[in-house]
Amino acid sequence: MSRRACPPHHRSTRTKPAVAAFALVLTLAAPGSRSVAADAVVYAETFDARPGTTFPGWSSSPVVSTSRTKPPRTGTSPPQVVANVESPRGGRRFLGEFGGPRVDPSARTRVRQSIRLTLKGLAPHAEATVSFDLLLLRSWDGSSPRYGPDRLAVRVEGGPTLLDATFSNNPKLDSDGSYQDYPRPGSPPGTGSSSSKTLGYGFFGDSVYRLTYTFPHAAETLTVEFASDLFEGKGTEDEAWGLDDVTVKIGPGPGSKPAGGDRRTPPPAPSRKGEMIAPKGRARTGSDPAEPVGLSGEIAHENPITKSDTMLPDTMLP
Repeated sequence: MSRRACPPHHRSTRTKPAVAAFALVLTLAAPGSRSVAADAVVYAETFDARPGTTFPGWSSSPVVSTSRTKPPRTGTSPPQVVANVESPRGGRRFLGEFGGPRVDPSARTRVRQSIRLTLKGLAPHAEATVSFDLLLLRSWDGSSPRYGPDRLAVRVEGGPTLLDATFSNNPKLDSDGSYQDYPRPGSPPGTGSSSSKTLGYGFFGDSVYRLTYTFPHAAETLTVEFASDLFEGKGTEDEAWGLDDVTVKIGPGPGSKPAGGDRRTPPPAPSRKGEMIAPKGRARTGSDPAEPVGLSGEIAHENPITKSDTMLPDTMLP
C-alpha cells in the first residue's frame, strides 16, 4: 500500500502495513479562511511513528468507573498517556489501547471513557466528513446481559450522534447472548467489520470497522467525541480499543455553489426524539431497519440515540 498524503504537520513516517483500533482532545489550526469550493482534507493521521510515540494535540480524560454493588461505588482514574502501539501480528500501529485500567477483578464495574478530536480555525463550509478505523480488541461482549453491554458512541459537539451501539467479538451467542447492535440490533458478532482476527489478539481476537460519516456543520471549530462504555472493569487485557487512519474533510455541502463568501448556516432545528443525522441524507431507526427517517440535519441534539437506534455510516448504505 502506498503512503498516504498527509498535511505537513501530520505526515506519516512510514508505509502502513496492508492489514486492516477514553476522552482524547486534539486541537489543530486548519490553514486558510476562505470558503471551501470543494471537499478539503483538514486532518489526516495514520499513527505510523515508532511505538510509544505521543501525538501533539491529543490528550486523555479521566476514566470514570461505577460498580454494580449495593450501594454502588464510584471512582476516577487519572488520564493515561496517549500514544501509539503495535499489534502482535502484522505490525499495525494505531492509537491505543484504550478501555481503562483494571479496577475490579470481580468484574462488576462499568468503565467509561470518551475521545475528543477538536479542529479549530476551519474555513467556511457547510458539511464535514469524518472517517476512521475502529479497532475492537479482545472480549467485547455486545449486548450480553451477563457480561455487557459493551458500547461505543461517536458524537459531534453541538450536533448529531453519529453512532451509539454495542459491539461484540464474543462468539458464544447461546450461553452469553453476545449479539451486537451494529449495524442493527440482534446482529452476530463482527457484522459489518472489514476484518476479523487479523491482528494477533487473544481472548476472542479482534475486529476492525472502517466507518465514514458525513453531517451538516458550519462552525469554525469541529469537535468529534469517541466514547466507550465497557462492563466488567478488568482493564485493557480484557477489553480494549483503538483508532487508526483518522481523516476529517470539510466541504460546501450538496447543491452549494463554489462562489466566494461566507455560506455558513445556522444549526439544524431539533426533531422528534430518536431521529438521527443521516449520512447522505438517510437514517434508520430500530423500530424498522428499512425505514428512512428524516433528512440530513434532522436530529434531537439533546436526546442521543437509544440502544436500538444505529446510524448507518456512508460505507454501509446500499
